[in-house]
Amino acid sequence: MDTVDGPVMAAFIRAPVVTRVGPGVEVIAEHRGRVVGVRSGAVTVVAFHPELTGDATLHRRLLPEPTLR
Repeated sequence: MDTVDGPVMAAFIRAPVVTRVGPGVEVIAEHRGRVVGVRSGAVTVVAFHPELTGDATLHRRLLPEPTLR
């Protein structure tokens, strides 16, 4: 699957697709020409299971890195 961070392994289980994207909504993932991930502000929605593949790309984007002090 293609994402804003490059190719990512993804597992789709009865997953829907995004059929419309409104103003201010960023497409962050597509698969076979269909939108499967979007973001608007602090809200991110994906139509796949990134936790099933061992690819942590999406998790790294969602979770801030620890800050060393």
